[in-house]
Amino acid sequence: MLPISEQYVSSPCEVKTMADEPLLFGYITEVNSGDGENIVISGKNGDLPVIHCNTRVTVNVFNSLLGFKVLVGVVFVSSRELLKVTDLQSAADYEKRHFFRVKVRIQTDACKMLDEDIEQGYSEQRFPIVIHNLSLSGAAFEAAGEQALRLNDRICIILMLYGRKAALLAKIVRIVNNGGADTFGCEFLDNTGRQFDLLARYLLDCQREQIQLFKQNRM
Repeated sequence: MLPISEQYVSSPCEVKTMADEPLLFGYITEVNSGDGENIVISGKNGDLPVIHCNTRVTVNVFNSLLGFKVLVGVVFVSSRELLKVTDLQSAADYEKRHFFRVKVRIQTDACKMLDEDIEQGYSEQRFPIVIHNLSLSGAAFEAAGEQALRLNDRICIILMLYGRKAALLAKIVRIVNNGGADTFGCEFLDNTGRQFDLLARYLLDCQREQIQLFKQNRM
């Protein structure tokens, strides 16, 4: 049984190597069950790169209503017009989080959360941060000024995504000092729900832009 339904037809998707290197961005045009189960991915203008047959790849599929799917499969047919991927399996949830990691530069605010803040759902202790690395599982950021953040501190990162505010609760898991400002690594404490669907959509759009830039630089 295919790990993806026909309802995902027309959904945007990204194909990457097993080493997490981007290969192409396209749209699912067929989901074929039965004998020779496979999905077919097409581009808009017949401009897909050709990938060697039998290459194992990951396929990240976005659908705002049905949610994300992360699949692992093998390239069966590859041309400028279409890519057929077979031998499909659903990636484990912990793997899925690492397929959506992009370099960014986002200036926003965060709040240091105390236990009573978490219970009430807000905090007034806001401070500016710059996010340099973002994924579905967490972020790396620098904080303006001398912020007294420690390992295991809980914070709330505020992001504006497509005109909506997303408040992401996170825990500090790493602090790195490179001779300048500290870089904090945090992991999100709950990466489910509608706001993470928005985050995943944003990350996919960022990755699509990076693929297009990569292709332009190779021309």
